[in-house]
Amino acid sequence: MLSSVKEIVSQNDIELNMGSLESQSGLNCLVDLYISCRNLQNIDKLSKPDPQCIVYYKKRTLEEWRILGQTEIVKDSLNPDFQKKIKLSYKFEKHQYLKIEVLDYDKQGKFEEIGYSEMTLGKIIGSKEMQYESDIKKDGQSNSKGKLISRIAPYSETTWSLNMQFKVQNLPATAKCFCFKIAYPEVEIFRVVEDSQNQKKFFSVYKSEASTTKTTSPNFKPIKLAGALLCNSNENQPIRFLFRDKFHEDKEQFGEIEANITQLKNQKSFPILNGQAQINGEMIINHIQIQRKAQFLDYINNGWELNFVVAIDYTGSNGDPSMRSSLHTKSEFNQYQKAIFSIGSIIENYDSDKRYLVYGFGGVLNQMEKIVNKKKSQKIYNILLIITDGLINDFTEVRTKIVQMSSQPLSIIIIGVGEQNFESMKELDGDENVLLGLDGRPGVRDIVQFVEFNKFKNNEQALAAEVLKEIPEQLVNYMDYKNVKIN
Repeated sequence: MLSSVKEIVSQNDIELNMGSLESQSGLNCLVDLYISCRNLQNIDKLSKPDPQCIVYYKKRTLEEWRILGQTEIVKDSLNPDFQKKIKLSYKFEKHQYLKIEVLDYDKQGKFEEIGYSEMTLGKIIGSKEMQYESDIKKDGQSNSKGKLISRIAPYSETTWSLNMQFKVQNLPATAKCFCFKIAYPEVEIFRVVEDSQNQKKFFSVYKSEASTTKTTSPNFKPIKLAGALLCNSNENQPIRFLFRDKFHEDKEQFGEIEANITQLKNQKSFPILNGQAQINGEMIINHIQIQRKAQFLDYINNGWELNFVVAIDYTGSNGDPSMRSSLHTKSEFNQYQKAIFSIGSIIENYDSDKRYLVYGFGGVLNQMEKIVNKKKSQKIYNILLIITDGLINDFTEVRTKIVQMSSQPLSIIIIGVGEQNFESMKELDGDENVLLGLDGRPGVRDIVQFVEFNKFKNNEQALAAEVLKEIPEQLVNYMDYKNVKIN
């Protein structure tokens, strides 16, 4: 019998914010985890159980589990749908292990374990409609204790921008010209943050050009600001508009407005208040729109899958496979196998049939072009993994082909194994230099990621993270280029 969950958390001093457990490279976005159970085993003889779920997390198989969060308690239910969501930080390129423990709460404030289920976050996200069903098990017992349903909802509120255009009326004049009242108004917009003492701090995120006309009622140019920059993507967090005269000696302030995005959308008109809380004009919103940008998870949730294809360098320079010194050695898990497993074990979560084509390296780009064209009518984004130990003899042709294929739903991962010089491979990776075709034209987007295996030979998870971290952005860039919309 367990004590209360609050006691468990405090005793182990667990960090509940999963984002702090992850590095900041690659795709790192928030998702919400929702949990349901079906047909729970009734371990309480006198009444139905009062279930609660505890969510645990770890980054590696040998790590200890850390408590990430907990649901509410649902009274008298064998089929609970927990309303409390657990917020997670999702990283496409990493294995993220989850364990969900189902407990029965009794009236004495104690918990008894019904069972648990384990999965990876990628397995949930890669399942149809981002919903994964698994058996609830208990150590030492073979029978199922019920079904656990895990569902992920992308936290899309983090990816929006504010489009806005407004004007100001009846500002006080700061000078006179031939008896006309004039001013040169400008506006600066600030992000508002409260510190630990609840004191407001202001961080400038936008500054307009000064009005080029002498006016006390200017129309400001349209602005576009990322929600994350403006208010941490929280539409209820206030932002500050400061209006002042650009060319006045002490930059006389007309006044300010403090409002959140929700108020700006609903109210449309706001008084500008000076330091004495007097009205010094009015801001009128002519246009305001929240523009949301589809992200990697939005496309996965919309039915897009990843198709994994492997190309292996079978050249004689790899050595005799019967020898341990060979890169294709059969005596142990060789570099080719390690590379395929570390990457394929992540990508397989996003492929419904989990079947992968494998080719020799020669002519693989031409073959890949046929595969891409064959699947064009489907919601398929292709990932080609090339594993090679040396130089590319027909480098110019390969570079030209990659440039031509940069408009296709394709990413290319190249892993160099062995001790060869890989400078030409690095040139294909467009991170530092733009890849050009024979005609001197660049590709429409970067689709190649190159990594040397030996830099990660003792850490296969780091290898996968390094080569896969650009895939989500490359997929989104393709969707933007083709103007693919979410249904």
